[in-house]
Amino acid sequence: MSGHFRGCVTPSNCWCELKRYGLVFLFAIAIFAFEVIGGIIILITDWVWVDPLISAIIAIIMARWTWGLINKLRTGGTDIDNCLHDHH
Repeated sequence: MSGHFRGCVTPSNCWCELKRYGLVFLFAIAIFAFEVIGGIIILITDWVWVDPLISAIIAIIMARWTWGLINKLRTGGTDIDNCLHDHH
């Protein structure tokens, strides 16, 4: 490719270079945003009370998720056991 985008039909009067700079600029903005968000998260997690709070939230979420799974496994196991030991 000669440095032009696929949709460029008039190489003498094109905007490919400006588009390329625009893409690089958007990419730089995205990196900057991720850096800022990461920095804010690091600052928040630096506080002493955040670690136990996040651990408690994760524990509650995991308990709710696994409780349903455990109940399904118990029910399924009971059903299989009843089928295997059904003497009727």
